[in-house]
Amino acid sequence: MKQMLHEHRRVITSGPAGAVILGLALSAVGDSAARVALVLGAHDGGSGTGGLAVLLMVLALPTVLLVGVSGRLASSLDVRPALLTATVLQIGSSLYLSQVDGWLATLVGAALLQGGYAAASSAWLVSLPRLAPAELSGAVMSLQQALLGIATPCGAALGGLLFATGRGAPFVLDAISFAPLLGLCLLIPPRPSRETTTGSNTSVCKTLLPLDGLAALRGQRVLARLIGFVLLFIITIESVNAVEVFLVRDTLGATAAQFGATEAAAGIGVVIGALGSSAVSGTRARIRAVGLLLSAVAAAQLTQGLAPSVGIYLGLAVVVGTLMGAINTILMTLLVTATDLRTRGAVVALVGGAARASSTAALAVGGILGTVATPRLAFVVVGTTGMVIGIAASILVRTAQTGESPELKKRN
Repeated sequence: MKQMLHEHRRVITSGPAGAVILGLALSAVGDSAARVALVLGAHDGGSGTGGLAVLLMVLALPTVLLVGVSGRLASSLDVRPALLTATVLQIGSSLYLSQVDGWLATLVGAALLQGGYAAASSAWLVSLPRLAPAELSGAVMSLQQALLGIATPCGAALGGLLFATGRGAPFVLDAISFAPLLGLCLLIPPRPSRETTTGSNTSVCKTLLPLDGLAALRGQRVLARLIGFVLLFIITIESVNAVEVFLVRDTLGATAAQFGATEAAAGIGVVIGALGSSAVSGTRARIRAVGLLLSAVAAAQLTQGLAPSVGIYLGLAVVVGTLMGAINTILMTLLVTATDLRTRGAVVALVGGAARASSTAALAVGGILGTVATPRLAFVVVGTTGMVIGIAASILVRTAQTGESPELKKRN
């Protein structure tokens, strides 16, 4: 624990890494406030369930559709022009949203805002570890994920408060929150020319589709197999999001405030797990930890389905959040430390887009599950399935490690 805290302190005080992490956390506050304002605006504008679904799709699709573009930008030798352009786009989109009222105009602004995020997110992620010594990579990613876990709910709460004072206020906050990134992106040094992708192809197809990321991930059998299981796990585990409110409110009889408390408890757990994940070091240990944590999350979620009271469910929400926070952070650390420098950006973008697509698919699965099973049974079925996936991941990933790629071996 003492060593972990020492590493976190080194990251914060090391200069560029700490400054960029804090800047990204601040921008997450504004971004979360803007998202809440968009949802509240859709509700107050009478868009209905269908309109809200369209808005959520507009917010989700850029991350999926711009996977190839995001990977190409993140793989550039100098990511500063891309980050600067994306930040200007986000600031401009936020200010635009603060001034418009029409539904179509709002959707256009939301698409531009999320498009800027989708284009820049991978570049920020792969650049962070380069701003600190290599031995602090795990601490860098754990701090980034922990602060993100704190910033997002804070921004959501602030967005709701500001929306009550004026529809455009949360978007103005969003624009202000991105302003520091205009200067912080200049702190990222260009990569050496030897780290450029060999055989680079700038055709439209290669740019729009994540072909580079797919090729790079296929070349790393262990990591590819692990990511495959994780995506399947997301579709399974996140499906309960569609029935969770029915379990907590109807089956357990929780009040609206108690339901909110369970969400907050999970958020607190995410921060704890993100910070604690830096204790796991080395590529081999991180890969094995993910397999074990998948099973642990599923077991905790299965137990949630059997919880006899709201209090026990709330305690398990902390456990689930902690485990998920650790998984997310360890995976992020793997993606930015155990991949080839030349194709790292493409792999990060590919996995991020695939994870978002899996989350969307999980909602559809949950909707179907909720119509054929009670909330308790849904949790038990999903938890049991998740445990099978986690156990299979642990076994098959360990098997694949016997023939792991040289890139992974040298990082163990």
